[in-house]
Amino acid sequence: MVERMKSAEDAALEAMFRGDPLPDDGFSARVVARIRRRVLLRRWLVPSAVLLGGLVAARPASDLLSLAFRLLLESGVSLAPALQPAPAIVAMLVPGALLMAALLAALRMLDG
Repeated sequence: MVERMKSAEDAALEAMFRGDPLPDDGFSARVVARIRRRVLLRRWLVPSAVLLGGLVAARPASDLLSLAFRLLLESGVSLAPALQPAPAIVAMLVPGALLMAALLAALRMLDG
């Protein structure tokens, strides 16, 4: 029913866009191919850079952690008092982490 009730402006617009498309000598196809190439490049380049950076930083990070652990052991500081409130912290962090994961999943569903 709505198809039959077109205004004069709608008819004029349809007539204007009804003509043959302008020849572009493959310009549109080249632009689309270039955009797809860039998207694929970005999609693979960032994770590859993160992986390569992680591999480069793994050795110094492990050396730094082992040095810190040795210094902690040599200092003679007892960690027992510091670990006592850990169950209370874990009891708060686990539900918070689950809530955050659920919110991120919900946002991802809304975005896609």
